[in-house]
Amino acid sequence: MEDLDRVQREADEVRLQAQRYAAERREEADALCEETREKAARAAADFETGLAKRREQSEQELAALTNRRDTINAQLISVREMLPTLAGAHSAAGQPVPGAAGLAPTFEPFWFAVPAARPLYGEDGSPTPVAELAPGTWYLAVEQRGQALVAQTQDGRRGVLHDTSGIQRGQTA
Repeated sequence: MEDLDRVQREADEVRLQAQRYAAERREEADALCEETREKAARAAADFETGLAKRREQSEQELAALTNRRDTINAQLISVREMLPTLAGAHSAAGQPVPGAAGLAPTFEPFWFAVPAARPLYGEDGSPTPVAELAPGTWYLAVEQRGQALVAQTQDGRRGVLHDTSGIQRGQTA
């Protein structure tokens, strides 16, 4: 009987050790599962934050491009309004200049942009700039004077651009 009691105690001890071992493994598995959930939640939050930043940047870029488009459209409207004044050769009285219709034009107005800020000087030769041409804006070249261009701004001011290096030519007006 003693052997039976001893075997029973050993079996109880083995069962108890197995239960402790299983409980420890369960705790480790639960801890690992919780750690994995936390990492996944952090990764999802980081992804959402990055996505929100990219969305905000995209919205800002879209707003800037929309503003740029609206500015270009306004410039085009302004040019369309100015074109009739540039289209024909007329005298000061508004009458066609005799013989002007048969002359081939030597200059055709065109759009251009400057690569860096450039001063626009008065057509009278004054040393004081009447405007500053800014990069990213289209201006209308209405006449050529040697290497210089007579340019017209969106608000209708005209002047002479002496430094024409690196200008970007656009469409002919």
